[in-house]
Amino acid sequence: MKSGDLTIGNNVFTMATDAEASGRILADWATNKMGWKTAYALLDTFIEYNKSVCRGFVGRFRELNGDDSVLLEDTFKNADVSVATQISRYNGLAEKPQVMALCSVPPGLASAIRQFRSAGIDIPVLMGTGGDGSAWHSAVPGLSNYYYMNYSADAGVEEPRPEVRTFNEKFEAQFGERPDSGMGVTGYSVVEAWARAAERAGNFDTENVRAELEKFTDEPLLAGLTTFTPQLHTNLNRPMLMIEIKDTKPNPLGFYDIREGEYVEWW
Repeated sequence: MKSGDLTIGNNVFTMATDAEASGRILADWATNKMGWKTAYALLDTFIEYNKSVCRGFVGRFRELNGDDSVLLEDTFKNADVSVATQISRYNGLAEKPQVMALCSVPPGLASAIRQFRSAGIDIPVLMGTGGDGSAWHSAVPGLSNYYYMNYSADAGVEEPRPEVRTFNEKFEAQFGERPDSGMGVTGYSVVEAWARAAERAGNFDTENVRAELEKFTDEPLLAGLTTFTPQLHTNLNRPMLMIEIKDTKPNPLGFYDIREGEYVEWW
């Protein structure tokens, strides 16, 4: 959040969706699109991103489903070899939750999922953008019942937006492969946003370009609909692409907009 709330300066903008807001989007989608009313939140304390995602998820999930809807909150460390203790606490629940919000990044992410699956726990696993990419999938044989959000489809996933497909084709022509991560479009949009703001300002003056960036309202960039204000240089409510992995096969479900409570198209 510090890269978007002016804490480190008013000339800093981020193309990312705020991590805590990402957690809220996940909780909203889980409730409104999937019908899950009880949850288990497992936090990897490795980095602040993970903490923010879980904080947003738990807060929003309880808003929608009640204070008792999160049946268990637990933690682990990314470098932990075993999550046996966490599995034991999960198994000790009198009522099993309908979804697990796993706030982590590889390699701990893959290790935790593998151990839960090996223990016979097939609960749906829900992840933020930290769970994209397929490089770690081989660590979880038969990966299934896994859902994550992204800005665009990563390698191996069908991209729904034609302008991103064009970007991927150009990227592959230059580098021999598609971007490994669906977050790759955010880098492109850093330049895209600055160029658009500079063109509207009519010059490269810092204050003028910043003023134009702060006028963005659902600006259609490659990273998605982008909104900035003079008080906030990050995104809270951008539609995010939800992707399902079922029997190792990825399937994009659509861009979910928390403001609509529905999948949306804007292109």
